[in-house]
Amino acid sequence: MIKTILFDVDGTLIDTEQAILRSLKELLNEELHLIVPEAELTFVLGIPGEKALERYSDSPAERARLLTIWVEKLAAHSTDVRLFDGIVPLLTKLKNTGYQLGVVTSKLRNELIKEFASFELTDFFEVVVTASDTKKHKPNPESILKALEELHARPEETIYIGDSVYDLRCAQNSQVVFALAGWGAQPAEEFSTLERILSQPNDLLAVL
Repeated sequence: MIKTILFDVDGTLIDTEQAILRSLKELLNEELHLIVPEAELTFVLGIPGEKALERYSDSPAERARLLTIWVEKLAAHSTDVRLFDGIVPLLTKLKNTGYQLGVVTSKLRNELIKEFASFELTDFFEVVVTASDTKKHKPNPESILKALEELHARPEETIYIGDSVYDLRCAQNSQVVFALAGWGAQPAEEFSTLERILSQPNDLLAVL
């Protein structure tokens, strides 16, 4: 019986894909003089920004500099960011039903605080684990295990909702149930055998 529901953020609760890809494209062009089509940047979806930048720089200091600029550019693309349809009604129903709700995301905490405040999502969740809170990140299970510890939740009674292969592997590595947020997911071979593929947020209710 599921008692705890954990959510990814980007591509699951909030549609940030265009903002992420457009801001990164600008960053690479302006700072590294690289012209990279957005279609070739989708690998960054679902992983921490610093990890994504490892493809473009071997220097930790340079990656930190680029990440700071990227965060600024991402904020400038706020008009490209929106909540997915149906998220607030779903969270409201789950909260009122008595489920424990949490977030496990690859976003940095300062980024998440700003977005959650703007969309009034903060009060829905009892725990939030960001890339700022763990040393290891998806697909390593550390972030989900931290959420479980803080909520005193059991893996077999927990489901993680995410949109990327990193989310799937993180769920598998932490032995929690996984459901794919199909409304925000990019196609992937690993999704072909999944039992729980949600077409819209409200589909989660039938899974529970």
